[in-house]
Amino acid sequence: TDDAGDSIESFHQRDQSEDLGLKVGERLRRVRENRGLSLEDIFRRTGIDAALLSQIEEGEVAPPLGTIIKLAKALETKMGYFISGKGDQAYTIVRREDRKVASRYDSKKVKHYGYEYKSLAPHKKNRHMEPFLVTLEPSETEEERSTHDGQEFILVLQGEMEGGLQKAFLRGENTGCQVIQIFTRNRNRWQSKELSKKEIDTFFETRDKTSVRLVAAHDSYLINLASPRPDVAEKSFHALLDDLGRAELLKIPYLVMHPGAHLGEGESRGLARISEGINRIHDRTEGYGVKLLLETTAGQGTNLGYRFEHLAEIIEKAESGDRLGVCFDTCHVFAAGYDFRTRTTYRDVFRKFDEIIGLNRLMLFHVNDSKKALGSRVDRHEHPGAGKIGLKAFAQLLNDDRFSEHPFLLETPKGKDRNGLDFDIINLDLLRGLKEDMHKDDRF
Repeated sequence: TDDAGDSIESFHQRDQSEDLGLKVGERLRRVRENRGLSLEDIFRRTGIDAALLSQIEEGEVAPPLGTIIKLAKALETKMGYFISGKGDQAYTIVRREDRKVASRYDSKKVKHYGYEYKSLAPHKKNRHMEPFLVTLEPSETEEERSTHDGQEFILVLQGEMEGGLQKAFLRGENTGCQVIQIFTRNRNRWQSKELSKKEIDTFFETRDKTSVRLVAAHDSYLINLASPRPDVAEKSFHALLDDLGRAELLKIPYLVMHPGAHLGEGESRGLARISEGINRIHDRTEGYGVKLLLETTAGQGTNLGYRFEHLAEIIEKAESGDRLGVCFDTCHVFAAGYDFRTRTTYRDVFRKFDEIIGLNRLMLFHVNDSKKALGSRVDRHEHPGAGKIGLKAFAQLLNDDRFSEHPFLLETPKGKDRNGLDFDIINLDLLRGLKEDMHKDDRF
């Protein structure tokens, strides 16, 4: 539980070395920027609100251990780095009542004392468990002294909550969705378990029983085809190939992907790497029906895709350009500097899109408001109408006849309002109301 939410400040009080004096937020920012990730990317991976992440990076909040573990998993960084400054530092955690004093000998035959413990949940092999904090108190007698006195130990059970891909249809139907987007595997891991025939059959059976239409899957957040690091580039290639194969098996028409981040190598080389990677993918997937959709980005860090020209260049250099399309994220486009809030600017933005990329490439919309200002290059999603974009822009978009058959998907903060109503339901109702008739509403 997060009762262990003791601030990590206590760790810094125990070690006075210069490196350990760095704030967790500084370490978080360092790792995130080195990997070309935005705070919104971290939010999607962890579920930790982007505003809180920003406060952590600024040093305004000392996060509880549960939050640090989520960040470490999302960034594929050992949590010891955030706590001790040493990435290889190991941490374990046990309940007080579950531990007993045990002794052992090290390689030099010197006797040490520690604690012996059992698994916290040996019967739950496919579950991620939130950690909690235990401080091992010094023993009362020297004979029972622990070499770990005063240290914190954390145990994280790896795995995912039990469930299934098919549950996305049921959740969508309960929320009132007509279309949904899913991840076909854990979005924060390189490896994935092969889909079984039973899983695929159950997926199709559930799909056929609901009125929800699955229009898209999203690729793993780890994928970066623009990476100059050969190991990451190769992992990204195989992960995207896997994502595309899974979408094909499940008959999903679109796979949305973030173009990638050049990590300081330069935009031109980064864009070339993305096109090269996509060409390799297409060579291995000839005959597939699923189409890759390049998502517009806010341009945070070294992320590419924040200019329409970036996406046009990737498509132009792709040998199978007819297998590529675009996902238009309203928050990202706005943060990248494209203003579509008035009638005039709305027409200008989509005229530019048509001239540079072509409206025939636009297949899907992510309808998110932005917490940050126009051109901020900061990716922070907000509920429609509650951010800097405003309802008029969404009303114009939803009532544009050119997009009357396009799917619109929400990627907004989850939770419930003060009355206990699900935010997704509130946002869906709001957007449907805008589509009914914007001209009858005096807000416009």
